Amino acid sequence: MTSPRSRYRPGAAPDYSHRFHAGNIGDVWKHCVLVDVLERARAAGGAVVYVETHAGEGEYLLQSTGEWTEGIGRLWDDDTAAAGADPVARYVALCRRLAPGADRPTSYPGSPAFARAVLGAGATLALWERDAAAYGRLAVHVGAGRAVVCQAASPVAGAGSKLSSSEAVTGLKRAEEARADLAKTLGVPSASIVIDFFRATMWPDSRLGCAGEAPSPAGSVRGFLIQLSSGGKTYEFHSDATNRPRRCTAKG
Repeated sequence: MTSPRSRYRPGAAPDYSHRFHAGNIGDVWKHCVLVDVLERARAAGGAVVYVETHAGEGEYLLQSTGEWTEGIGRLWDDDTAAAGADPVARYVALCRRLAPGADRPTSYPGSPAFARAVLGAGATLALWERDAAAYGRLAVHVGAGRAVVCQAASPVAGAGSKLSSSEAVTGLKRAEEARADLAKTLGVPSASIVIDFFRATMWPDSRLGCAGEAPSPAGSVRGFLIQLSSGGKTYEFHSDATNRPRRCTAKG
């Protein structure tokens, strides 16, 4: 189905902004379920990776009127809605913690904000957003710590296509391995190292773009280019699709 053209700028590219709908009844139902599912994932133990392909802006300012008045607005000052331990009560309590406002919320958290609040700082968030403006705001709101924020419209290096869902999961795993190795090398906590990006690429041979003797037989290798940053410095790692990434110097 063809995307509709912009309703606000005739002749412009298709657009959509969730800021017109944030906090509406659809968000209430969606985030009630999301919070409950994430709480169960956290309670199960083990590492959790939260992946979202349409992450939005992370937070939305609410005007005095809007669709939110029929959603979170109906629950905001209802003490009975926040009482107890049912999913709705836990959702409302979390909204009140994340969104400022006394008589009414002045902003509404996006799904990534709920995920970060429920899963905690130790969980990895892998977030994609194709709209450049929304991507920029998302990076500001939830781009720190163990969050990987990617602009889905960016092409895969050397391939002219976007990351598939399986490549995204594999690339994130390689990036986390690179972060753990760099943390050990630098003697710093892993959470202090930022994953700037990971990008699928086609290396010309098994050296993965690093210095070394020419392989035999030669052949291209699908893998990932990973950039990390810590203490104001950037670090580059290369990997194939299955093995732990390596930090290396470029070929001479």
